[in-house]
Amino acid sequence: MSKVIVKDGIVSNVERLNNSMLGNPNWLITFEDGTSNRTSVNRSISHWIGSHVVGKAVSVVLTPAGRITDVSVVHKAPESGYRPCACRDCFETAIGVAGAMCWECEEAECEPFEDCQREDAYGE
Repeated sequence: MSKVIVKDGIVSNVERLNNSMLGNPNWLITFEDGTSNRTSVNRSISHWIGSHVVGKAVSVVLTPAGRITDVSVVHKAPESGYRPCACRDCFETAIGVAGAMCWECEEAECEPFEDCQREDAYGE
């Protein structure tokens, strides 16, 4: 059983190399830490790689020889912070990611983007 190596990094450059003997593309991917890896020969992932991965955080699967067999873009976690409450008629501030509810709306069991269920929501 061969050992699989997973490497995470931000792509700083991709360079198109000569095609394989079967006509499939080959790439050299360079990471911001200065290391680089080449795609394995005749892998379908080579048809997906291109300049669109430059600047993106990726996770690559490597062979023991350091050849890339798979690439996936690592999506950044959503930013958290102060934002408007997701309850449609509430003007309070929530703390969290988009769609977060303020504590009053959470206690009143409001639904995001629906009518506010708080007792003080619409006056008396």
